[in-house]
Amino acid sequence: MFTPEMMESVKRVEATRAERMKTEPRRMTAEEKDTLLKEFHPDYREEAFKEIKIGPNKGQKAPEELVHLLHSNSRLLGEKIDLSKVDYDVDVLVIGGGDTGNDCVGTAIRLGARSVTQLEMMPKPPEGRTAGNPWPEWPKVLKTDYGQEEAIAVFGKDPRIYQTTVTEFLKDEKGNVAKARIVSLEPKKDKKTGRMNMVPVEGTQKVVEAQLVLIAAGFLGSQPYVTDAFQVELDPRTNVRTEPGAYQTSVPGVFTCGDMHRGQSLVVWAITEGRKAAEAVDHDLMGY
Repeated sequence: MFTPEMMESVKRVEATRAERMKTEPRRMTAEEKDTLLKEFHPDYREEAFKEIKIGPNKGQKAPEELVHLLHSNSRLLGEKIDLSKVDYDVDVLVIGGGDTGNDCVGTAIRLGARSVTQLEMMPKPPEGRTAGNPWPEWPKVLKTDYGQEEAIAVFGKDPRIYQTTVTEFLKDEKGNVAKARIVSLEPKKDKKTGRMNMVPVEGTQKVVEAQLVLIAAGFLGSQPYVTDAFQVELDPRTNVRTEPGAYQTSVPGVFTCGDMHRGQSLVVWAITEGRKAAEAVDHDLMGY
């Protein structure tokens, strides 16, 4: 419960919110940031900062590692990309409807994409709670995140196409991706496993423009070449099977954790399970 003093403070904040929102704080310039960093940051090295060449912060400086990430420079391929000549006037196809897919949509719009289409394999969620999803369960309802909101504002429609996937990419005369062939899906139960799978609907194929394809698909289960190599048992969701609360697989001396163990989840779960799996390994080796 709020104390009377706290309630009074909340009321004052709410009463002045509209007026305060009219004033946008002045953004600090890159030069001002540099001056402050030089004065107050003991480890500041001007040569460790690079200029951002793309996006809303173009022209500003940031740590070199961050700039590399923003520019998506690959440290494996070593390809040199001229970011001053990137053509963003393309039709973008985003495959995946989760948080990463939403980020892809928003980023593509801000960088000047001609159009953005987002494919989601699963059915469109209901706008409100169903009888089978009462409070306090997590609401399994339609969510429109910032990426989709920006697409609606810019293009006048939601970029998402539900129950749809790609069957083929079509190239132009130069060998670059130009279009994508997509097909509608419908849920069907696998008679052997009892699992519901999304399968193509005959006669629903069509072609969409796509000169840039961003794959933001979710985790689809353990990779067979890994599980086959260790000959571990899987559960019906293709996760590596263990006893409840344990990390030892069906093969002695082989342990699992993270997405391989619990399925698609958050990085905090991967960290937690990694620590618990290490504890289980230690216990197995030491015997206590």
